[in-house]
Amino acid sequence: MIDCERIISSQLLKENEAHERQRQVGEYYCTDLGNCIRKTWYKYQDLDMVEPSETETVRMLKVFERGNLLHEWLTSRIRKHVEEIGGYLKEEVSVVIPNMDDQYVIRGRIDNLIATEDGFDIVEVKTTARIRKTGMPLPHHVAQVMPYLLYSPNAKAGILYIEPNTLHTAFYEVKYDMFLMQELWKKSKDLHHCITNNILPDAEAKLKKVENWQCKYCEFKELCDMQDDRGKPMDFIPINGCKDDSDPEDLESFADEVEQLEKDLLSSKETDEERWQRLKKIMDQAEKDADE
Repeated sequence: MIDCERIISSQLLKENEAHERQRQVGEYYCTDLGNCIRKTWYKYQDLDMVEPSETETVRMLKVFERGNLLHEWLTSRIRKHVEEIGGYLKEEVSVVIPNMDDQYVIRGRIDNLIATEDGFDIVEVKTTARIRKTGMPLPHHVAQVMPYLLYSPNAKAGILYIEPNTLHTAFYEVKYDMFLMQELWKKSKDLHHCITNNILPDAEAKLKKVENWQCKYCEFKELCDMQDDRGKPMDFIPINGCKDDSDPEDLESFADEVEQLEKDLLSSKETDEERWQRLKKIMDQAEKDADE
């Protein structure tokens, strides 16, 4: 008889090994913006961490695979509706968002980008064990979606939650928030500054009560507990030995830069079709860059 469990586990491990990509200083991700800054910082360090067992790795990969399958199922349903109304849906759209002084970029992938005669819709799919009547959408999911709206201020965005056991769904609209986006820009700049200057950032999740839940699921919890909650310069060298020769004062103008970006986008005289063509070129180029 075929050992299905062994075959599935082996395939998952091989696929995971092929897709693993070392994080590069200067490239940060939308999914990190809602997480504790120290947790993200640890991911860029060449740490001698204890690797999870093969059994635990396979378990986690199966959870991710379940999410992928649910995403595909939901997308197929949405695509059918979009095509019926004469629209177009594109999956896994890569976006690259440079900071205004070109010191680093933020990368992300929009789950579903929908174009119809009414405009653009961004739909981010998330699995959750239970959809609560209150407390949704979750702040770290909103933080992930917020940068996508920089590409088109007139676009509509939302988070679609699905329960794996019941296939029950709930959709929550996410509106662009200039002040939240400023906070996220500042957070990304703080992260870049800490990484390139060997500075351990504050344990954000410990210092903010509403973020304490992150510690429970953090793979760096034991290491973090051995260090101070408040950040300080560190002795070890970041991955790739990256150094930052920039003037620290240049990192403090994030609010003005974001406001100028918004003015440029809002004052554009492009038609929806022209804007879509411009965005399509940017996204296509981003996908090519991500594949190289």
